[in-house]
Amino acid sequence: MTCRGKGSVFSTVKETITIPKGVDNGVNLRVSKKGHFSPVGPSGDLMVQIKVKPHPYFKRDGSDILTDQYITVS
Repeated sequence: MTCRGKGSVFSTVKETITIPKGVDNGVNLRVSKKGHFSPVGPSGDLMVQIKVKPHPYFKRDGSDILTDQYITVS
């Protein structure tokens, strides 16, 4: 694929990022110099917004993870 005279080419790439422990919904992570290319300066930053899927057994309460577990006395 050529740039067609625009000086840049957009393509799909895979990036591996580290998600910190305890991150919650709506947290934005910044990955330096992995965003849009700039011909007059360094590349921009990639911003990743975290969305945590609900789990069928575990629930979050702030920083705590809770679950109900039935146990017998014996």
